[in-house]
Amino acid sequence: MTSSFGARNRSQAFAKRALMPRAIGLAAGFFCVAGVFWEQGRPPFMWALLITFCFVWPWIAFVLARSAEHPAHIERRSVLLDSAFSAFWVATIGFNLLPSVVMLSMLAMNNVATGGMAFVLRGWLAKMVGITASITIFGLSFSLYSSPLVVYSSIPMIIIQPLVIGWTLYRLALRLGQNREVLRELSETDSLTGLYNRRYWNALLENEYKRYGYGVSDGCLALVDLDHFKQINDTHGHLVGDEVLRHVASTLRSNLRSTDIVARFGGDEFCVFLPDTDRVTAFQVLDRVRVEVADAVFGQKQTAIATLSIGLTTFDNPMLFNEWFKQADLALYEAKARGRNQVACFETAQSTHRITT
Repeated sequence: MTSSFGARNRSQAFAKRALMPRAIGLAAGFFCVAGVFWEQGRPPFMWALLITFCFVWPWIAFVLARSAEHPAHIERRSVLLDSAFSAFWVATIGFNLLPSVVMLSMLAMNNVATGGMAFVLRGWLAKMVGITASITIFGLSFSLYSSPLVVYSSIPMIIIQPLVIGWTLYRLALRLGQNREVLRELSETDSLTGLYNRRYWNALLENEYKRYGYGVSDGCLALVDLDHFKQINDTHGHLVGDEVLRHVASTLRSNLRSTDIVARFGGDEFCVFLPDTDRVTAFQVLDRVRVEVADAVFGQKQTAIATLSIGLTTFDNPMLFNEWFKQADLALYEAKARGRNQVACFETAQSTHRITT
């Protein structure tokens, strides 16, 4: 049901986007043909046909696309019908030079915008059908001279249609840019917490590691783990578990600087990198996070509690990337071994490893 409703909304939105360019373009095309019709003294039924095509057909195409399961397919067919009908009027006005060139050029632009150069060939085939139909009904005639009236009546198409096509392509470019930004965010962030995901965080951390390898000092890496998170899920349910994860993410964000990098590393693990930060300062920040999480209560009955174990290490140049990460992991292991709900720091001094709190 939801999928069907979403597809229907997308179809309606697509149909609405196609309506304005077609309605404006055909309205401008009306004046191109009308100038010649006026000079030729065409009968009322031909005026009625022209008015129907230019002002009624766009709404018929809109209804067809809006109600279709695949609106893009219907819109392509409608564009081909635009080409056929417009070429029909080009032949009917005797291929009058200026309006014919303007209309056929705009149709070619529209075909390219719809389906690229491959679609242009289909558009020309549709035009040939329209021309053939006009010649069959009204006969072949040529009226190449464009009077001042015809020139003036072609101006709306010359000015307006390129603006419409340009505006349509501009809106499409904006939508593509927005979609690209959404896809980028989805590829970089964790959907539950809004933090960076593990893949993107690893890439950022490697860049920071290279920067610190060039002699920059004072950088700290921390691994944050929720204590007994499975027990929280089993006892209070996964919705409460999700609430805890979001709260931890929010607490980290509120206590960290904009230059710090934080990510959800796994199910109940978070990673934090604090650039240009010494161990004492990093410890104070992370311990404040730990206290805030420990003081919070969760769930509808406010009976669920959560604590954090945090492993912290500083960058010691020279150091391999994996070793840097391993030190934070060892510190986290030590925090859990000492009873959890605490921050443990890893220090390296003269090749002797020790854990401090």
